[in-house]
Amino acid sequence: MILLFKNHTKTCCLQCRLLLEEIENIRELMTFFAIEKGFMDPQTIEISQNLD
Repeated sequence: MILLFKNHTKTCCLQCRLLLEEIENIRELMTFFAIEKGFMDPQTIEISQNLD
């Protein structure tokens, strides 16, 4: 990530960290929604009921 910036400065470094934090937050949200959708998916419910 840092190598993408030609003029690396303290400000740039802060921007890198903020960008990485934002990416991590988005990744967590995507995981949460994927899990939520998986639990609500009709196939998942059917499989779960079949296991009971």
